[in-house]
Amino acid sequence: MFEGYEREGRFDEKKDPHNFATHNVLKDRLKRFQENVEEVDKATEELYQIRKDLRKTAITMDSLNKAEFDKADNAIVGIDVWNRAGKMIILPESATAEEKKLLAEELEVWFMRYKEIYRADSKESMLIRVAKVVYWYADKLRGL
Repeated sequence: MFEGYEREGRFDEKKDPHNFATHNVLKDRLKRFQENVEEVDKATEELYQIRKDLRKTAITMDSLNKAEFDKADNAIVGIDVWNRAGKMIILPESATAEEKKLLAEELEVWFMRYKEIYRADSKESMLIRVAKVVYWYADKLRGL
């Protein structure tokens, strides 16, 4: 799940909510992210080139493969949205309030599509936890 987390399987957000945020590994990752934040923009460009290439091949796919394409396409969008959300939260000065609100909306739209894909293959129970994270970040981006 998260490299370097010795206790990730035993983390209990209700019992000890602050322990996760103060973990040394998380602090180290945050520092590395801040040092390499310009890589986010580069990764976005690369992801969208991959997405463009995938879309060219999707034209000739049958319906079963198109469903798999939809999963990959949404994963690419999700990676991009989460990267940009992380960048805007870690470096708030990197975007205007309006850009943050638009990204919050993008995050929620991505999540609606994610839910459709998720429900086709998985149980509903984990979706509630994912929703809490998505909406927390969306609210954070909106400044709530």
